[in-house]
Amino acid sequence: TPNITSTPTKSPPSSSSSSSRPRYSTPRHTTLPRYASGPPSGPFRFHRMGRTVLDVWTEYKHGKKGNPAIEALERQYATGWRTGTLREIKYASNYVGVRQKVVNKVEEICAREGIAPEEACRRLDERVDGRMQMLITAVRKGEDPFEVIPKR
Repeated sequence: TPNITSTPTKSPPSSSSSSSRPRYSTPRHTTLPRYASGPPSGPFRFHRMGRTVLDVWTEYKHGKKGNPAIEALERQYATGWRTGTLREIKYASNYVGVRQKVVNKVEEICAREGIAPEEACRRLDERVDGRMQMLITAVRKGEDPFEVIPKR
Protein backbone atom coordinates (compact mmCIF):
# COMPACT_ATOMS: atom_id res chain seq x y z
CA THR A 1 0.00 0.00 0.00
CA PRO A 2 1.22 3.53 -0.75
CA ASN A 3 2.40 5.66 2.12
CA ILE A 4 -0.16 8.47 2.36
CA THR A 5 0.32 11.06 5.02
CA SER A 6 -2.88 12.61 6.06
CA THR A 7 -3.07 16.09 7.41
CA PRO A 8 -5.30 16.68 10.35
CA THR A 9 -8.50 18.40 9.43
CA LYS A 10 -9.63 21.45 11.30
CA SER A 11 -13.14 21.61 12.51
CA PRO A 12 -15.08 24.66 11.40
CA PRO A 13 -14.74 27.55 13.81
CA SER A 14 -17.46 27.88 16.35
CA SER A 15 -19.76 30.87 16.13
CA SER A 16 -18.20 32.42 19.23
CA SER A 17 -14.64 32.35 17.87
CA SER A 18 -15.58 33.57 14.38
CA SER A 19 -16.91 36.85 15.73
CA SER A 20 -13.54 37.69 17.28
CA ARG A 21 -11.55 37.12 14.09
CA PRO A 22 -11.65 39.47 11.11
CA ARG A 23 -13.45 38.27 8.02
CA TYR A 24 -10.45 38.99 5.81
CA SER A 25 -6.80 38.35 6.54
CA THR A 26 -5.98 41.98 5.75
CA PRO A 27 -8.35 44.90 6.05
CA ARG A 28 -9.71 46.54 2.93
CA HIS A 29 -8.18 49.93 2.30
CA THR A 30 -10.77 51.78 0.28
CA THR A 31 -9.83 55.16 1.69
CA LEU A 32 -6.10 55.08 1.05
CA PRO A 33 -5.06 57.94 -1.23
CA ARG A 34 -4.37 57.10 -4.85
CA TYR A 35 -1.90 58.99 -6.98
CA ALA A 36 -0.76 59.06 -10.57
CA SER A 37 2.93 59.87 -10.74
CA GLY A 38 1.37 62.31 -13.11
CA PRO A 39 2.42 65.35 -15.03
CA PRO A 40 5.86 66.94 -14.66
CA SER A 41 4.33 69.45 -12.25
CA GLY A 42 3.95 66.69 -9.66
CA PRO A 43 1.76 63.79 -8.60
CA PHE A 44 -1.98 63.92 -9.22
CA ARG A 45 -4.06 62.78 -6.26
CA PHE A 46 -7.34 61.06 -7.02
CA HIS A 47 -10.18 62.20 -4.79
CA ARG A 48 -13.64 60.80 -4.30
CA MET A 49 -16.34 61.98 -6.67
CA GLY A 50 -17.79 65.33 -5.68
CA ARG A 51 -21.29 65.33 -4.23
CA THR A 52 -22.56 67.93 -6.69
CA VAL A 53 -22.37 68.47 -10.43
CA LEU A 54 -20.69 71.82 -9.74
CA ASP A 55 -17.94 70.02 -7.75
CA VAL A 56 -17.26 67.71 -10.70
CA TRP A 57 -17.35 70.65 -13.15
CA THR A 58 -14.90 72.62 -11.00
CA GLU A 59 -12.51 69.68 -10.61
CA TYR A 60 -12.50 69.02 -14.35
CA LYS A 61 -12.33 72.62 -15.61
CA HIS A 62 -10.38 74.49 -12.93
CA GLY A 63 -8.72 71.91 -10.68
CA LYS A 64 -9.45 71.26 -7.05
CA LYS A 65 -7.73 70.22 -3.80
CA GLY A 66 -4.26 71.06 -5.11
CA ASN A 67 -4.68 69.24 -8.43
CA PRO A 68 -4.51 70.97 -11.81
CA ALA A 69 -7.58 70.93 -14.06
CA ILE A 70 -8.14 67.50 -15.61
CA GLU A 71 -9.12 69.22 -18.87
CA ALA A 72 -5.73 71.00 -19.02
CA LEU A 73 -3.85 67.75 -18.32
CA GLU A 74 -5.78 65.93 -21.04
CA ARG A 75 -5.19 68.78 -23.52
CA GLN A 76 -1.46 69.05 -22.77
CA TYR A 77 -0.46 65.41 -22.20
CA ALA A 78 -3.41 63.42 -23.61
CA THR A 79 -3.33 60.17 -21.61
CA GLY A 80 0.42 60.39 -20.94
CA TRP A 81 -0.06 61.85 -17.47
CA ARG A 82 -1.96 58.76 -16.33
CA THR A 83 0.99 56.63 -15.31
CA GLY A 84 1.69 53.64 -13.12
CA THR A 85 0.78 49.98 -13.24
CA LEU A 86 -1.92 48.74 -15.58
CA ARG A 87 -4.37 48.77 -12.68
CA GLU A 88 -3.49 52.38 -11.82
CA ILE A 89 -3.82 53.49 -15.44
CA LYS A 90 -7.25 51.84 -15.69
CA TYR A 91 -8.32 53.55 -12.46
CA ALA A 92 -7.15 56.91 -13.82
CA SER A 93 -8.95 56.34 -17.12
CA ASN A 94 -12.20 55.53 -15.34
CA TYR A 95 -11.69 58.49 -12.99
CA VAL A 96 -11.28 60.89 -15.92
CA GLY A 97 -13.93 59.25 -18.11
CA VAL A 98 -16.73 59.46 -15.56
CA ARG A 99 -16.03 63.12 -14.84
CA GLN A 100 -15.72 63.88 -18.54
CA LYS A 101 -19.16 62.40 -19.20
CA VAL A 102 -20.72 64.64 -16.53
CA VAL A 103 -18.93 67.70 -17.95
CA ASN A 104 -20.03 66.80 -21.49
CA LYS A 105 -23.65 66.61 -20.28
CA VAL A 106 -23.32 70.07 -18.69
CA GLU A 107 -21.86 71.45 -21.94
CA GLU A 108 -24.65 69.81 -23.94
CA ILE A 109 -27.28 71.49 -21.73
CA CYS A 110 -25.48 74.84 -22.10
CA ALA A 111 -25.45 74.56 -25.90
CA ARG A 112 -29.06 73.36 -26.14
CA GLU A 113 -30.55 75.95 -23.78
CA GLY A 114 -28.09 78.82 -24.23
CA ILE A 115 -27.25 79.06 -20.53
CA ALA A 116 -24.04 79.44 -18.53
CA PRO A 117 -22.33 76.32 -17.15
CA GLU A 118 -23.04 77.41 -13.58
CA GLU A 119 -26.77 77.55 -14.35
CA ALA A 120 -26.67 74.14 -16.04
CA CYS A 121 -24.86 72.73 -12.98
CA ARG A 122 -27.43 74.30 -10.67
CA ARG A 123 -30.33 72.77 -12.63
CA LEU A 124 -28.72 69.34 -12.71
CA ASP A 125 -27.83 69.55 -9.01
CA GLU A 126 -31.43 70.44 -8.22
CA ARG A 127 -32.63 67.28 -9.99
CA VAL A 128 -29.80 64.98 -8.93
CA ASP A 129 -29.91 66.14 -5.29
CA GLY A 130 -26.73 64.29 -4.28
CA ARG A 131 -27.54 61.12 -6.24
CA MET A 132 -24.45 61.32 -8.44
CA GLN A 133 -24.50 57.61 -9.23
CA MET A 134 -27.94 58.00 -10.80
CA LEU A 135 -26.61 60.85 -12.96
CA ILE A 136 -23.58 58.84 -14.03
CA THR A 137 -25.77 55.85 -14.92
CA ALA A 138 -28.13 58.04 -16.96
CA VAL A 139 -25.29 59.76 -18.79
CA ARG A 140 -23.55 56.44 -19.56
CA LYS A 141 -26.79 55.09 -21.03
CA GLY A 142 -27.32 58.26 -23.07
CA GLU A 143 -30.52 59.10 -21.19
CA ASP A 144 -31.79 62.53 -20.23
CA PRO A 145 -31.24 62.90 -16.46
CA PHE A 146 -34.24 65.23 -16.22
CA GLU A 147 -36.45 62.40 -17.49
CA VAL A 148 -35.00 59.37 -15.70
CA ILE A 149 -34.02 60.80 -12.31
CA PRO A 150 -37.15 61.34 -10.22
CA LYS A 151 -37.65 64.59 -8.34
CA ARG A 152 -37.35 64.43 -4.58
